[in-house]
Amino acid sequence: MNVNNLMSGINGSSRNITAMKEHVRQGYDAVYTTEVNRYDELGSPLYPDIAENLLSEVDLKGKKILDVGCGTGVSSLRAVQQGASEIVCVDQSTNMLSRCQAKLKSQAGQVRSSFLQLDADKLQFDEKSFDVVISSMMLGFMPNQVATLSEMRRVLRPGGTLAIATHGTAFQTESVWAFIRGLPPRHMKKPYRIEFWPRGEKAIQRFLAKAGLEDIHTKRHTLQETFASPAAAFAAMEATSGLWMMTNYPRAAADEITAAYRKSFERYKVDRLTHDVVFGYGRRPAQ
Repeated sequence: MNVNNLMSGINGSSRNITAMKEHVRQGYDAVYTTEVNRYDELGSPLYPDIAENLLSEVDLKGKKILDVGCGTGVSSLRAVQQGASEIVCVDQSTNMLSRCQAKLKSQAGQVRSSFLQLDADKLQFDEKSFDVVISSMMLGFMPNQVATLSEMRRVLRPGGTLAIATHGTAFQTESVWAFIRGLPPRHMKKPYRIEFWPRGEKAIQRFLAKAGLEDIHTKRHTLQETFASPAAAFAAMEATSGLWMMTNYPRAAADEITAAYRKSFERYKVDRLTHDVVFGYGRRPAQ
């Protein structure tokens, strides 16, 4: 992946930030697979577990919360259940945002909520607007992670808390290897900066500090999920990723690569996925 990203830097594709964002958006808008509409079904119990771990260290009672990259609202709903008085949910995918809205409207009672389609690094809110900003499994898809974290800090009130969960360096490495081993050689000719960029704890600590936060700490949670079959493992990966990595190819090629990817799971008996998650916390200085 690092060699691929280096080559993409040489040919210039890694500087096309707009395209990188669009690739991820299309994935979660179900352009390349309708299985993404089973995100909650096939992403359970992983994503509820991530939300519980993320918010276990944050006081949300009576607070105004911003959920950046809200997805289907797993963390947003958890925040409401922990006593948030208001929740603002933002995502670049209209598909994810509509699912988040439906979930909160049906399960969050009378808590004030709003839903906006926005990029994580261009939050259209006034400075010092929120008590807490949360973000779950979104940062790894942002081209400039420090800029994204800085934007989250900007909208925090002095003393407010930022809490993020992001992909660790071992996140679903089984799936990555299956993709590389199954990719037909003729589709390897044009490198591009892969939108998925996992990070370790030290990197997240450094990024949070560069973004201007203090009282920084991180933790790591790694578990291995075993599925009934390689087909079931592929279905979970497909639903939770939206196959965003296919959006770099023409549709016919993407369909061919998806079929090869699925076959690679079967060929190499990939029936386990490692879920490596880094949690990071920081506070905007009071002054």
